[in-house]
Amino acid sequence: MDRQKVYKYGFFSMIGAFLLYLFSDGIKNAVDQGAKKAKGFFADAPDSPEYPNPPGKWRADMDLFHSPSAFPETKTQIFGFCVFFWVSNSQSVHWIALYFWCLILSWIPTSSIMEYAQACDVPQHMAIESISSEMDDKEIVKPWEKNKNILFIDFNGVISYHPFWITFREKHLPIFGEIEQKLFRWDKTNVIAWMQGRKTSEEISRWLAEELDHPYDDIFNTLVEDSKNIDLSDSILDGLRRLKDRYVLILVTDNMDSFERWTVPANREYFSIFDNIFNSAQSGLFKKDENCRIFRDYISQYSAEAGNCILIDDSSNNRNAFGEHVWGMVFDVRNESDSAWALNRIYERTRSKWIWQY
Repeated sequence: MDRQKVYKYGFFSMIGAFLLYLFSDGIKNAVDQGAKKAKGFFADAPDSPEYPNPPGKWRADMDLFHSPSAFPETKTQIFGFCVFFWVSNSQSVHWIALYFWCLILSWIPTSSIMEYAQACDVPQHMAIESISSEMDDKEIVKPWEKNKNILFIDFNGVISYHPFWITFREKHLPIFGEIEQKLFRWDKTNVIAWMQGRKTSEEISRWLAEELDHPYDDIFNTLVEDSKNIDLSDSILDGLRRLKDRYVLILVTDNMDSFERWTVPANREYFSIFDNIFNSAQSGLFKKDENCRIFRDYISQYSAEAGNCILIDDSSNNRNAFGEHVWGMVFDVRNESDSAWALNRIYERTRSKWIWQY
């Protein structure tokens, strides 16, 4: 190897050695805190033949993991191997140095547990087994784990596409047309009250029966059956399944009491994919009300990162409100193919980013 390369590799190796020397205290503290947390489980150990020391003794020994003896001359060893790495020009020697460096890191916590077991008069295997069993019983967040962020998905226009009373569209088209005009287009007072839970399906059906001079039973029963047999997209379900282990899945819909009374019970297997379901008829609030309070409440409940939460919705009002008040990501969809594309895009995004980025 020529002199220029020796200087080049030597310069960068010494920088690395110096940084590792500086951060060796951080490495020590990280392992130290982990070992101390494991030891904390012993603080509540019962006074029994298996644990001859009373709880107070366990607590009295808590400072052991902060003693320098738990990490004998760690800094010196780290710096020594870094220098060894620097002075060698052989690639194989570099790998050997890296191997010994890994051995040092794995040896440190093991030696600490050995010292701890010896100080507390507990056999080493019992200490390790006890720590393991205690940790299995407790919910411990691993350093590489994070809370899932939330994928909010709309219902009508995203998962389902048929209108109410679709049977009338096929069998009694004039009746269907009048329902669309009177309930959903001309005067929306009744439909808004229905969606906010202030009116029931029975009350709406009775009002329509009077307005259209059509039998109440036919209107109401058709609503019930259509709600049970509503169209649900299988391709959207497949897309959600792929994202189940990456996001909290929450269905958010501005809908009627018919949704939780008949649609969900009749299709429980489909809706079981969701971690939570929000329906405006149950809360009296629409999705965008109170500066998207519903979304913000869920984000707080699941300790999610708002900026990495996503809304798939066919309503521009809801998307704009979500972007303004939640600062999350939105997908504009108009049909089933748009929704399927959005789910696939989200899935591909999670594959190309680090876990904390989605």
